[in-house]
Order: sequence, then structure tokens, then C-alpha cells
Amino acid sequence: MKYAFAALLALLSTQAVVPSVRVVAAIEIVCGINLEDRTEKQTPRDARRIPADVRVLQSGPLLFAGLITRRERSEYLLRLFGLGGAKGQMNIPLLWCLAEWAFFILYWSAAAKNSSPAKVSESRQSRRVHELLLNAAFLLAILSVPGLRQRLLPDIPFVVWAGLVLQTGSFVLGVWARRVLGRHWSGEITIKVDHRLIRTGPYRFVRHPIYTAWLGMFAGTAIVSGQMHAVLGFAMAAFAYWRKIRLEEANLKNAFGPDYDSYRRETWTLVPWLL
Repeated sequence: MKYAFAALLALLSTQAVVPSVRVVAAIEIVCGINLEDRTEKQTPRDARRIPADVRVLQSGPLLFAGLITRRERSEYLLRLFGLGGAKGQMNIPLLWCLAEWAFFILYWSAAAKNSSPAKVSESRQSRRVHELLLNAAFLLAILSVPGLRQRLLPDIPFVVWAGLVLQTGSFVLGVWARRVLGRHWSGEITIKVDHRLIRTGPYRFVRHPIYTAWLGMFAGTAIVSGQMHAVLGFAMAAFAYWRKIRLEEANLKNAFGPDYDSYRRETWTLVPWLL
């Protein structure tokens, strides 16, 4: 995940429209990778006969060992994130999606430092299952996986803009819900010290607005991408949060009893009037 965001930040900082030396140089600096340029004469004949994508997938170290040219490397990184094709034309809407993901995760990491201590927490094994599912979903959502690039949604402006609006709205909802929850938030299923049931802000309408926001981010990316890998990423994220909601609601019912039963009758799980 570190290399994914490092490459994304490099692409944003260059403000390039096509793969260039500046893109690769920025990636070298951010990732700490030495991508020495090699001329076509320096590239082994056997390596030149195999397309860049296939060579990198067959042996990842080729990307770092300089066995493919600088232009091939830059074009591969663009294709890896679905940001460009053979001609190097950048996919600006998808770039916007990735930038929103970067800021969203950075905000979440910073806000997590203000959580209050937990009195009761889920097991490490349960937490690891959720993290594994969510990380796999995230990689599927942002990486253009070979074999999963079939387009499931039309590549038309209306669909792309709908995805961007959904993802941006989910970004705002997530930040709002996180601020309302304050020190009671936790990435794990926990009961905090002096925990209280929050019913203000978006929690007046839905019980898990933060999960709504995360799923909206995944759905927005899938709509903008339109490809199978991103749709599968959304499906995996939906399964991860379905599992977590079941566990969390049982935990909150044990902690708050009849008050939580009353709260459940007055609110929706994720989306008002739908779910």
C-alpha cells in the first residue's frame, strides 16, 4: 500500500499528462527506488521480446533491476493504477478518486490518535480477518489487475460524474461522522471507558454512518473505474463490513441493553429508507 500511494503522490506532484522522466524521478525519490535508465542496446534481447506488463508480472524484480526501459516503467505504473493506456493519456477522474482515497486515509490515521482507551475489545484474530478483507478490497479497487479489466459499466460522462459525486459525498460523510463520534471511535469493535450511545449528527438517521462512508468510497471508485477489479473490491468491502456490523451490533446490545434496542427501532443500519 505504501508504494501505491507513493506513486500516486508522485503523479499528482508532476502535473503530467503523459508518462515522463519527471514522473519516474518523483517515484524514485518518494519510494526510495533506484530506477536506472537503460537504453534499448543495454536491455537483454530476451527481455525485449516480452511485453513490459508480462515481464513485470512474471518477475517483479525486473521493474527494479532496470531490465525494462524508463518509458516502459512509467507506462506500466500508469496502467497499474488504471491511469493511462498505451498512449499514456491520463485518466483524470480516476486520478481524482485516488487522491481522495489518499486524503481520506491520511485523515483517518491522524484522527485515530485521539481515541479513548477501551474497556472491552474484540479478539486480535477477528480484527485481523477484517483488516485482511479490507486491505484486499482496497488493492482490488485501486489496482488495474490483469485479467480483471473487463468493463462492467459504460465509460460515459454521466456515469463517471455519478461515481465522483458519490465518492466525494462519502468522503464528507465519513469526516462528519468521525468528528461527531470523537474519542468513542475505534477501528476495533470495542466498548470504551465511559462509553455512551451517540445519537447526534448522522447517527440520528443511521447507526453506522462511518461504514456507509467507507462503502460509498469503494462504490464511487468502482463506478468511476467501471472495471471488474474495482467492482470486486467493493463486493469484498461490503462483505467485510456486513461481518463487522453483525459483531458490533451484538456488542453494543450487550453494553446498552434496552436503550440500544430502542435506538435500532428508530434508525437504519447504513442508508435511510433502504438498508
